[in-house]
Amino acid sequence: MRYTYFLTKTKQMEYANIQIDDIILRLFNGTASPDDIATLSRWMEQDAANRQYFEQQQREWNADGGGDIASTFDYEAAFGRFERHIAQDKDAPTADEYDADETTPHRLWSINHPWLRLQLRVVASVAAVALIVIGTWLSYNRYTKQYADRFANMVNVEAPAGSRAKVMLPDGTAVWLNAGSQLSYSQGFGITDRNVRINGEGYFEVGKGSDMPMSVCSSNMCVRDIGTKFNFRDYPEEPTAEVTLCEGEVGVTSVKFPKHEVVIHPEQMTLLDKRTGRITATSCYSADKRLWTSGELVMDEMTIHQIITAIERAYKVNIVIESERVKHLQLCGTLNLDRENLDEILQVIATAGSISYKVKNKTVYLK
Repeated sequence: MRYTYFLTKTKQMEYANIQIDDIILRLFNGTASPDDIATLSRWMEQDAANRQYFEQQQREWNADGGGDIASTFDYEAAFGRFERHIAQDKDAPTADEYDADETTPHRLWSINHPWLRLQLRVVASVAAVALIVIGTWLSYNRYTKQYADRFANMVNVEAPAGSRAKVMLPDGTAVWLNAGSQLSYSQGFGITDRNVRINGEGYFEVGKGSDMPMSVCSSNMCVRDIGTKFNFRDYPEEPTAEVTLCEGEVGVTSVKFPKHEVVIHPEQMTLLDKRTGRITATSCYSADKRLWTSGELVMDEMTIHQIITAIERAYKVNIVIESERVKHLQLCGTLNLDRENLDEILQVIATAGSISYKVKNKTVYLK
């Protein structure tokens, strides 16, 4: 009789949505789409049992991948080879012979003795398990590298000047991107990591239910959090970067001083001086910091340079200040960049700041 040995497979839980199994298969064979990965990530976050099911499927896939090395072990054939090897020794005593050199006779084990056959079967089984373990280890490393290479691919989202964008990450995190901002994350987001890179401004409502911490980083600072709502702003051309917390708790670190973390709570914000790398925390009214997601620009406590920059990004224009007086203006109030066109916005600023303006092509001159 021929015996075949396989790795024991845990009985799979029955799931109503057969689509998940299809997605898992596509993920393992390298044909999963970004939408597939997003669906799978959300499903895994719904229940710990879902993640365990996925991990079990991954282990079984890895084990099956090692089948070309050792999927079967015919111990009966091995046992037969052992018998033939013993039989080649023609001088070997029979099972009932005595050792002539010994005064006390002893019985040699018959090759067909049940106990001996049992022991050889055990040895054969151990050898089969050893081969399977080795094959599984090699397969695991091979597939792990394939997964790492596949998940290393980045997903990039951009909100160019003159527009905003909303992004739903695979773990359920919602991100609003302001004009002139870029966001990137790996295809393994929510499975292998929860790391996001941002250049510009984004408002985050982080998905809850995952024990995997999320990090949002720019070239100057990083935010560590698990489930919060916060605004992250770091435009390359601006001398400062800031994080405003609306809900939960986050830790903020500077790239220059990564071991010094500043923890803030709701209605607080951090301001990073890019030149020194120093972070300071202050109180704020967080609602104002996220109004831009609905097109509103709150000018209170903003410099004229910050106001002009926001208008440039929203309307894809270039604004030139031709007067020193205008450079030091402090304006208050709220502009709605969604409902009002560029000329209406300029009229409001001109009236509030007692300034004049002219538009030539895509350039606005203030004085």
